[in-house]
Amino acid sequence: MYTVYVIDTESEIDTKDEAVPFEKKKYTTYRRFSEFQKLLCYLRDQENLKGILIPELPPKAINNLDKKIIEERRIQLEAFLDFLVANPEIRKNAAVRYFLLT
Repeated sequence: MYTVYVIDTESEIDTKDEAVPFEKKKYTTYRRFSEFQKLLCYLRDQENLKGILIPELPPKAINNLDKKIIEERRIQLEAFLDFLVANPEIRKNAAVRYFLLT
């Protein structure tokens, strides 16, 4: 068994309309911990992000479905994503956008 984390994202889309220049769009995606690990590895390999200290993920717990541990990990993963979207260089990375929006 494994845990799936729900990620709710809100993004502003340029409508190309002067009357209403931006439209907010909401996305919901579902990710496993291993997908967070793949994203982290990918970002650390990107030459244009080499100078940015990207935080570690929480440790992986095998076969641990304790609700308290899952909630603690969820909070840590949320902080990780908050860091990514707070950094303009990371936020515009195609892999980050794909991770959050698809």
